[in-house]
Amino acid sequence: MIPPAPTPPARPLPPLRWWLVSRRNMLAVWPRTAYLQRLIHWPTPGQDVCVVNRPDLLRRVLVNEAEHYPKSAMLRRMLRPMVGDGIFISEGALWRERRRQLAPLFHNRRLPGFIPIVEQTVAGLLTDWADLPDGAVVDMHRAMTGVSAAIASRAFLGRCLDGRADAAFAAFRDYERRRGRLGLPELLGLPDVAPWRGRRAAARLHRLLAALPATHGDCPALTTLLGEDAGGAALRDEAAVLFLAGHETTASALCFALYLLARNPDSARRVAAEGTALPADADLGSLTTLRHTRAVVAETLRLYPPLPLFSRENPQARRLGETHLAARSLVVVSPWLLHRHHGYWREPDAFDPTRFDPDGPVTRLPTPPVGYSLLPFGAGPRGCPGSAFALLEATLVLARLLARYRFETVAGHPVEPVAQLTLMPRGGLPLRLRRR
Repeated sequence: MIPPAPTPPARPLPPLRWWLVSRRNMLAVWPRTAYLQRLIHWPTPGQDVCVVNRPDLLRRVLVNEAEHYPKSAMLRRMLRPMVGDGIFISEGALWRERRRQLAPLFHNRRLPGFIPIVEQTVAGLLTDWADLPDGAVVDMHRAMTGVSAAIASRAFLGRCLDGRADAAFAAFRDYERRRGRLGLPELLGLPDVAPWRGRRAAARLHRLLAALPATHGDCPALTTLLGEDAGGAALRDEAAVLFLAGHETTASALCFALYLLARNPDSARRVAAEGTALPADADLGSLTTLRHTRAVVAETLRLYPPLPLFSRENPQARRLGETHLAARSLVVVSPWLLHRHHGYWREPDAFDPTRFDPDGPVTRLPTPPVGYSLLPFGAGPRGCPGSAFALLEATLVLARLLARYRFETVAGHPVEPVAQLTLMPRGGLPLRLRRR
């Protein structure tokens, strides 16, 4: 099965057309050749752009020479109103200190305590769905956003949003509409001509998060982690990072995974069987039995990476492979392109969870280093520190939902993945619920 994706243009788009198409969907600008090339270099009057698709060069940019490729000014401009100087976009000494302070939140020893939070939240969703008639249609993007927002707020910020998930969902969507699209200033490397865009939406989300205490069970308080002298801005910024990074990306992966399972009954039956056999008091040991479910999550993250594009820049002129990068070049990493690259994957556009089954067929091409042809969580020191939490959450949620329901697609509703700050289905993703 070939899941939906924008049809690539036959040839590269001219600049004005490229910008107009990117305003609607950044994924639709990549021509067919972009899924074959290993490096794309566009010298421009404002700022050179280099799209890196070579695994060995990605390792240099993200790992070996990461200090020479900080987060880009474009990315910081898009996110600063929401996350301020939070760990996601901060640099240098501030980033190193925040990373050290927040490390206890993501230690693997916390994974067992994370499981009851996921279980309680999914149980609440299933209770709500029990009141719906069989065959009811539910927008899975909104539903999974509510689930992941509740889990993130409980696990990292102390307490569930208590019915305010819809308000948080609306605030983030409003922010993405206002700040999550490329404009001419970003493309030309110009100063932000509208710095106020998105600030009201960010303020609404900040007010919601401010109502959450920063302690829950074995979750250390943010005030303790950041130090008693941390100001309100530091707490606000890191709370926003933890909430957004902890829920929006996972919600994207979950809703696309449910859609893929609705389109693939055989795979859905295997996930349902694993979920049915999972004991009610699941622990890390019993979660290892969810082999096919984990493979579905991995294949979903390959086909629909929640962060389909991120960027770095080089303050000084450098050579990257055989390419000379002028100072302040925009270095683009696109997991969307990388995960569908015809040089690294067999049948890259097809849904095939068995490619992530240790006993399944080998469907990645022998192009070393293989690990850098799959980057759903980034890599290196700026890679996602919560990747283990996200994988556990997505796997357990899918297993519990598929054990109780079959999911069916809804006729007449096209599914179109759209890239803004994160990957999302345009217009939501309605699926029909069928009780097992």
